[in-house]
Amino acid sequence: MRALLSMFLLLALSACVNNFDKYYSANGTTPTPYNTLPPSGDIKIISVSQKKGKETLYKMLENGYSYIGNSSFNGELGDETQLKTVAKKVGAELVVYATAMTDKESKTFALSTPDTQTTYHSGSFNDYSSGYSPTYYSGTSTTYSSKTTYIPYTVTNYDQEAMFFAKKRPGGLGLYVRDLTKEQRKQVNSNMGAFVTVVVKDSSAFRANIMQDDILLGIRDVPIKDAQHYVELARKEIGQKKVPITFWRDGEIYTLYVDIDDYDFSDLKPQS
Repeated sequence: MRALLSMFLLLALSACVNNFDKYYSANGTTPTPYNTLPPSGDIKIISVSQKKGKETLYKMLENGYSYIGNSSFNGELGDETQLKTVAKKVGAELVVYATAMTDKESKTFALSTPDTQTTYHSGSFNDYSSGYSPTYYSGTSTTYSSKTTYIPYTVTNYDQEAMFFAKKRPGGLGLYVRDLTKEQRKQVNSNMGAFVTVVVKDSSAFRANIMQDDILLGIRDVPIKDAQHYVELARKEIGQKKVPITFWRDGEIYTLYVDIDDYDFSDLKPQS
């Protein structure tokens, strides 16, 4: 009984270590009232296989969430309470949790218990003061020590990744882009441009029919050098109308005139 209790206490103590918090890494996008909306309701947790992690990331971005950080490690499975603790701490509204079992590990737990030994003594001796009649005696002696028992148990380890998201404040063009690969530069016959990885649903770009896998070439006739340059140019056009955006799609070059949404901060204004 004592062994089982000690084992339970050991496992409970190990479960208290929140590895999601220990290994959390911010994505560089710190949630503020100006770039994300405050969490609404309970924190949502979506569990997926590790193979679906990247696919689910893009889906969350399409649905208007901002990726704010992640935590990845190998070890025993965490739990929802630990995930929600970190999500609340970093301002996340949704967590995508991906796992894949890697191995089983045999371990031993050293349990020390008291080892008390009692020795019983008895005998007789002649008592000459009472006419040589024998006198009998008995007694005990106790030795205090401890013994160690090694209890085996098995731990199942998993690769685990938790991706934390906050709801993005609507506004701007609504695109996620990356730099061109070597092959994409050859496709467009240019070293410049930015590849569209995600189009946010119901954004300015979504309504204008800019699509995933398009290659952005210019904004207002200014050539886009790379992904970072696109961000700088697009930021200047927030709230503007009929902004010409040139892009490459399936071997053809197109120009669309896009009304780019301004950000709505009405929820941050003091109530009169």
